[in-house]
Amino acid sequence: MKRYVLRSFIKIDKIENKMYLVSRIMPNIKYAYLDPLVALVVYKLNTGNSVEEVASEVADFLQCEYTIAEEKVNNIVFILRDYLIETNSTKNIRRSIDLKNILVEGSRDFEPIVPRSSVPKKISFNLTEYCPRQCIYCFNGAKLSANNAIPNTFLSPARFKEVIDEVLALGIPFIEIGGGDPLINPDILQYIQILSAVDDSKKGISTKSYVSPEFAIQLREHGLNEIQVSIDSLNPQTADMLMGVKNSYREVTETINNLRKAGINVTIKAVITSFNIYDIPSLFENFIDSGIKKILFNYYNFSSNRHSKKLFPTNSQLTWLSANMEKLLKKAEQEQVYTDYRDITYEDIRSTDCSMMLKSYTRNQCGGMKGEFTVRYDGKVIFCPTICYCDDFVVGDLKIDGIYDIWTSSLLDEWDRPESKREKYHGTECYDCKLYDKCHFRRCYIRQYDANNRFFSKDPLCPYGDPNYSQFIE
Repeated sequence: MKRYVLRSFIKIDKIENKMYLVSRIMPNIKYAYLDPLVALVVYKLNTGNSVEEVASEVADFLQCEYTIAEEKVNNIVFILRDYLIETNSTKNIRRSIDLKNILVEGSRDFEPIVPRSSVPKKISFNLTEYCPRQCIYCFNGAKLSANNAIPNTFLSPARFKEVIDEVLALGIPFIEIGGGDPLINPDILQYIQILSAVDDSKKGISTKSYVSPEFAIQLREHGLNEIQVSIDSLNPQTADMLMGVKNSYREVTETINNLRKAGINVTIKAVITSFNIYDIPSLFENFIDSGIKKILFNYYNFSSNRHSKKLFPTNSQLTWLSANMEKLLKKAEQEQVYTDYRDITYEDIRSTDCSMMLKSYTRNQCGGMKGEFTVRYDGKVIFCPTICYCDDFVVGDLKIDGIYDIWTSSLLDEWDRPESKREKYHGTECYDCKLYDKCHFRRCYIRQYDANNRFFSKDPLCPYGDPNYSQFIE
């Protein structure tokens, strides 16, 4: 007899007379709406009942044959498989919730799950679409500069100064400078000088470019005090493979040395993938020993540009990394080195039916333009920070309008109105779906593109469009 309970980070809760799966840590995050019958099934499963026992109750409740009820329960388990985990326990391991009256009610009215902040919490400027590297995981899909002169299609330095003045006036907490690689923008020294008016704790700039000793001194003279350099392995072959260009390892390591000699504080950033995960502890320790005081890590995440499922670390690799980082984290603390490294140790990642790929792929709501304001290489503002090359996602132009005008514009508001995007789904199942409005905020455009090679298409994880689920929410 199979039994399922909710994963450790999820609970079932009643909000405004409706049932939801919500985060235990942040209850304001709603993972899924549960219609009355689905809520009953999840509740019964989560309090120790087997699938067969729940099916029996559903048969009584619906006055239908047991086989029909069992199929309904199994379909619900399948649709909500990302939130449930199989167990052998028969205990009532979660506190009960009174479902009385809920089972005869239910509404699918949705508001935006993630409200937009009054002003952006972060603004990201991508100064160019070019980069001297071709990283195999680049979420922006930057074009290779190949040491050729590149045009500056970004904001003019004069306009950039006006925009930075508005950033400061609005009190936007953080400015991120990226690309492509921002250091190859021909006007980078002017941008650096303008940014010198911003406190170092409220801005960040990153690079993988080769920085000569002379250029490092110029950067320092124009006001650059800190910079993040990305390198994913101290194995030259692995590093070059990940960066997609020969001799990248040599150039990036020379860049680190040249920047430090010029008096610029260097932060190290590494992306953890299946290809370099066994190099992460040695990289961490090497930079601790060399005197670097800030070492950051990201686990690989999927995007609409250069993406491969092979890049996700496996559960066994994550377990190995956790064991081999423990002593080094203590060493970093002793040496007063800051790191944002986090172990993936919770049971859902370690279980056989969950992985880093699944956690990345099953994001539960769209967070586009809710707190982050992203400016691409031509000054256009884009709705999703990882979708740079599709003009359908442009919501403004900083060459013409101000930050606050774009942030509060009707064009941006349209993204919170499902009907405004329906025509873009013409020719798909979503276009005529009667639940189109209901699932609007659950869609992930990157996930849709990954599955269908089209941004505006059926989300492969859309539970409302699944024919086996729709019968429960009529």
